Amino acid sequence: MTLPISKFQYKYHCKQTFFLLSLNLCPIQPLYDNGAETRMNLKLRSIRAGRRSAVSRLIKKFEDIQQEENGTVDTEDVSNILDGLKRKQELLRKLDEEIVQELDDGDIETEIVEADEYAFNLEVKIRQVNKLYLSKNYIVKYTYRKIYSTLRNYTTR
Repeated sequence: MTLPISKFQYKYHCKQTFFLLSLNLCPIQPLYDNGAETRMNLKLRSIRAGRRSAVSRLIKKFEDIQQEENGTVDTEDVSNILDGLKRKQELLRKLDEEIVQELDDGDIETEIVEADEYAFNLEVKIRQVNKLYLSKNYIVKYTYRKIYSTLRNYTTR
């Protein structure tokens, strides 16, 4: 038996499925109109989908930076990506809590499991970005110290 789904829910499900296929961040359950979801909950889920889309774009930008052929990484770009991901992580955490508050008792467990899995995968990505940022930032600082040390030794001779 197939339950009818609204046009909004179909678009939402298609967007989520696209992001699942493109980044493999988390499995997405189809949204069927069972009458239990409130309009507010649908709005919160839509906002969350938008935030997750922004996260996907930031992750894609990070992966592009990692794949650069010349090996040079602008630490400012990586820092901005890291800050953006951390901000989105906090916003998504709050949205997930609000969505759980709006759900019926039967839907809470699956929502929590799905949200926790997404949060875990996002945390893994944030740690990868942070690791790259720290390693490149260390190299830059080390290089500046070497140059400064060399110049200082050169000028004192």
